Amino acid sequence: MTEAKTDVYKKIILYVSAELAIIAGTFSLANVSPAGIAAYSAFAFNGLSPAALALMYIATLLFSAGVKSTVIFGSSALVLSVIAYVYKLKKRKIKFELLLYVPLSLVYYIVSAKSLYYSLIATVFITVVAAVFDMTVKTAIYKGFRIKPKPEEIAAIILTVIFSETGLINAFSPAIIKVAAYLVCLILSKALGGVAFIVTCAAGSIPFCIYFQSLEYFAAAMISALILIFFSKKSSYFAGILILLSDYSFYKIFGIYKSYDVLTFSLTAAAVLCYLLLPKRFYLNLSDVINEYGEKDLNRQSINSFRRATSEKLYDIANVFKEISAAFKELSGGGPSPETATISIRDKVLKTVCDSCKNAFNCRIRRNELRTGTLYKLTAIGLAKGKVSFIDIPKILAESCVNLNPLIYAENKEISEVSAMIRSAEDGKNSNAVLLKQTEGIAEMLEKLAFDSSVCIDGNKKAEDSVYKTLSECGIFPYELAVTTETDLKINVVLSSDFGDIPLLEKAVSKEVSKPMSVSEFFNIGNGRTFFTLSSPPVYKAAFGFSTKKKSSSDSSGDTHSEILISKNKFLGAVSDGMGSGKTARKISEATLSLIESLYKAGLNGDSVLPLVNKILSLNLTESFSALDLSVIDLNSLDTDFIKFGAPPSFILSEKGIRIIEGDTLPMGVTADIEPAFLRFNLEENDMLIIVSDGISDAFASTGDFIDYIKTVPALNPTATAEEIVKKALSLSGGEAKDDMTALCVRIYKR
Repeated sequence: MTEAKTDVYKKIILYVSAELAIIAGTFSLANVSPAGIAAYSAFAFNGLSPAALALMYIATLLFSAGVKSTVIFGSSALVLSVIAYVYKLKKRKIKFELLLYVPLSLVYYIVSAKSLYYSLIATVFITVVAAVFDMTVKTAIYKGFRIKPKPEEIAAIILTVIFSETGLINAFSPAIIKVAAYLVCLILSKALGGVAFIVTCAAGSIPFCIYFQSLEYFAAAMISALILIFFSKKSSYFAGILILLSDYSFYKIFGIYKSYDVLTFSLTAAAVLCYLLLPKRFYLNLSDVINEYGEKDLNRQSINSFRRATSEKLYDIANVFKEISAAFKELSGGGPSPETATISIRDKVLKTVCDSCKNAFNCRIRRNELRTGTLYKLTAIGLAKGKVSFIDIPKILAESCVNLNPLIYAENKEISEVSAMIRSAEDGKNSNAVLLKQTEGIAEMLEKLAFDSSVCIDGNKKAEDSVYKTLSECGIFPYELAVTTETDLKINVVLSSDFGDIPLLEKAVSKEVSKPMSVSEFFNIGNGRTFFTLSSPPVYKAAFGFSTKKKSSSDSSGDTHSEILISKNKFLGAVSDGMGSGKTARKISEATLSLIESLYKAGLNGDSVLPLVNKILSLNLTESFSALDLSVIDLNSLDTDFIKFGAPPSFILSEKGIRIIEGDTLPMGVTADIEPAFLRFNLEENDMLIIVSDGISDAFASTGDFIDYIKTVPALNPTATAEEIVKKALSLSGGEAKDDMTALCVRIYKR
């Protein structure tokens, strides 16, 4: 459907609604009255044509009242039409002035009425109704019922419905309006909750109570509402049959209806049939609209829109870093190859020394160089050694060359320059490699963030209602509650800032969703309220303990260790052993672990983190070596990655025995291209991971001796185990730490 057609349909609906409201107002006081002006003013001051509405109002009066009443009541429409056109020209919206304009338009009615007292009371009533209608029409036209109305707007809508229904009953027939009310209630029974539906039915019964001056119609409405609440969502057909039977019983058994003929039954049956024939998709769409209508503040659609925009921008930025990486790969050229450098040096020496030699014409070395490669071989030796000396001169060259000293000088000069160029190119290559790893890692991280952000927040109204009910039963009353499952289950609640019983909250939510849930974050959002997010914690948790002892002759330990959650479900445990001992070693060790922690927490994986850190260490002008023993444990699956750079063996202590984890590599930072030893194992509940620095491993005669000792250590907590290991290593070293000693123990427990 085009936008133009949609606008036409909206206009038609608005004018039909205006006409029905005018009719309802005209007949709302039993006899024909000027109360229709209340509906007229609401629509005329809110976008509809005052002239068209005036004609509709006057036509309604001509059909329902005499000419005299039409002139008296119609004069009000003419006065308000002029005022409405003035507001339209000035592009202003009516506000509280309406309470002045409506009585002003009714002056002719007041002075011409037989009873001044009655006309004044009617004027006050009509003015109040006009204000109520105005608020309702504003809500419908400007908000379109897309934004949740304020409490006063909801009240205005309810009063408008009651007032209009009362007038329509007077204007037409109670039987016709009853059928319409039945149809509306039948449809809403599929979408509204219990309390909301009962309130709706109760409001709809009030006009009948007024018309028949009996509360029995209220009772009939409540019986019908209860029938629909219990049966409409289970079986539409059964609910429809019960409505027909109950409607007849209101006449036959309860005597609420004074008469009940074939036409009455047929009209009720028509409403039920219409309810049954409406497609299921209609009811699903209606439920979705009502559920969205009930959302508060920034709804899911606006949040999802923001997430999509953020995701697109993150993907764009990730692509920028990918392009930078591609450029680095494309443009990163190293220095000349050894063969190219050798030929270049040889050719320059031939040109600068040999070509100007007085014996150049007779020199067989020069003449046969391309065939024998004598100078080429000498240059290659010089490049490998860094310079050429007399002992490197081939015999044939020593015997025939008359300019040997200038030749060696020229060779060494060129070798020095080319070697410097090669070193510079190599340094640049390493620097580019670091930047390449950085850009690749950042691109990877941004893509992951973009993907996570692109997942829209879903909603589960049924689950939210169920959680709300459970919390209420526990004495916890949320201001707002949302259940989302875009990645994993999350319960978001807004509670009073005075709320402090978090264990009760976790217990209630866990019971409702049948899985452990815990508060993963909470923060104050102002206005005396706190936002809580509950999510499912990892299946396992890691308890750790460590013990350290610096080298006896050192002022500071070069060992550092790390135990952190790098994400909700991943635990990192690591020991870094800086080269040697003391402050410098510690600085290197701390820098290594700090960098690794930061990169892991930022979202990069080990494939990007460790090569990057290694290249950064290798670029340092001073020797920055660090042995690294790192483990990353998935606390749901217990899949564990073990990564080693020049570290001694680590151990998994389990009920099945002891498993050795070892890798034969150099420490980080020795060269830029070292690959770590990478191993993967699956841990089990109650397993203990033991990581030690070489100060401890060297204290034991062999790995076998360490394993034999571990078997004798009682099943203690991780801290006690780590302390016992360091204590034993010290005793084996004669009570003196010959190197820095660190033991890190991690035990896996099920929650």
